[in-house]
Amino acid sequence: MPTEKRLDIKALLTNNIYVLAGVGSLLLWWLVCHFIKPETPIFFNECTEEYPVYMWFVSLAALSVPVIAYLCSKSFRALPWTQQLLSVGLVLLLASVVHRPRTYLDAQVIFFVCTLVAFAFDKQRRFNWPSLFQITMILYFTWVALSMLWTTDKHDGQHFLNHLVPVLAYPIAFLFIHTDKDNFQALLLVFVRVALIACLLSVGCGIYEAARGGVPCTVFLELKKFLFLNLIPVYNVVFAWSGACHPSYNAIWITATAAALFYLRDKQRLSALETGYGCLLTLLVLIISQSRVGFVMWVIVCFAGVIYLLRNSKVKLAIALTVFLLLLAGILIANPMWSHNFTEDYSRSRLFKIAQDYIAVTPWYGTGIGSLTYAHVEEVIGYEFQKWWPDYATATAFYPHNQFLGDWMQTGVAGLILLIVMLLSVFYNAFRTRRYLPFVFTLALLPLMLIEMPFRFLAGSTIIALSWCFTLCNYEDTH
Repeated sequence: MPTEKRLDIKALLTNNIYVLAGVGSLLLWWLVCHFIKPETPIFFNECTEEYPVYMWFVSLAALSVPVIAYLCSKSFRALPWTQQLLSVGLVLLLASVVHRPRTYLDAQVIFFVCTLVAFAFDKQRRFNWPSLFQITMILYFTWVALSMLWTTDKHDGQHFLNHLVPVLAYPIAFLFIHTDKDNFQALLLVFVRVALIACLLSVGCGIYEAARGGVPCTVFLELKKFLFLNLIPVYNVVFAWSGACHPSYNAIWITATAAALFYLRDKQRLSALETGYGCLLTLLVLIISQSRVGFVMWVIVCFAGVIYLLRNSKVKLAIALTVFLLLLAGILIANPMWSHNFTEDYSRSRLFKIAQDYIAVTPWYGTGIGSLTYAHVEEVIGYEFQKWWPDYATATAFYPHNQFLGDWMQTGVAGLILLIVMLLSVFYNAFRTRRYLPFVFTLALLPLMLIEMPFRFLAGSTIIALSWCFTLCNYEDTH
């Protein structure tokens, strides 16, 4: 007779310890906030840059748990010391991208030092020839840097170029990095668990502020734009723990987390419970932070992830996709203004119009990188902002909220072509080496690039360049 499968409680608890700890801590936090009724706000004020110091310690202490667990693991201790040093730099860098820019600037310094020392003392001295996508990243940065020669705003152009440095630095750094598939997956697992803790912190901030304001937590679930307590943007509350509050740029690492969940589940590195928990938690954070583009990116990643996980079972795949599409349709039917607000954005439509008019004036070589001052816009294309756009007439500068239009406007046809070639080279390298993660992550980035310029800011260029280089370079995985 076939033996009956018995539920192994110990294994179940061990494999889902992060899920149990996360849900338990969140419930405990809700009870504490509900009964204490806090009075001190914890949100980050973008205008005065006020940031509670204790939140820095609390957040980094919580985020360090998966990192410490990895550094104490048997697999890490079994590595040669040069690989250990390299892994320390990588794990700190991966963990830092969920925090504010100052944190991952420090982590970058540690990463580059660890990489150079590990390569210098590695007996094999393995140097990797650059892949096509690395070459195009370097060429893209080079052309953008050259546009400084004819920019209309050298000060902001230099500021922009500094933020783009990861697009040059990471493809070069990963020429000296080599790690095996097992260590790659272990590092990726650390990133996922750190990111899920970051999501818990975000939900926790919302619970705290809801208790302080005397409003129900469900107020964050409204799928429409509003100011929390009519005072502050909701995303400033949700991401108060990090001080990096822009929802579109936080959506990049949240989307990368969702993509990695399906990959790690396929490799048996995550339980089904932790995978489902992670998908729901990332969706919850995107909803409560009112990230419309983040929601679209999440849908793309999860749709692709379901296909990826169930690719060998047509019946299960059909059922799962049907359920997924019905849930998506239900969300959009419940709030039809979400899709309307995504496509009909007043401010962005005006910025697109300015970029298109600029392109008509200087289509071949562009204006050079940097924000465009209103005075220069009035001079070049004749706009009188006081009459045409009074809400923005008092601001000092702006930028096109579209990566393709922005690159064409600022770096001309050559810059636009290099951007497209860089994206296509990532798709090509991912397809040629059969790597799921960079393919689906880049696919999810396309909607963001239509309404933002992620390469203009350090958060965007760092996470994107690191994701491409980390998932496409220097490990063997032909699945």
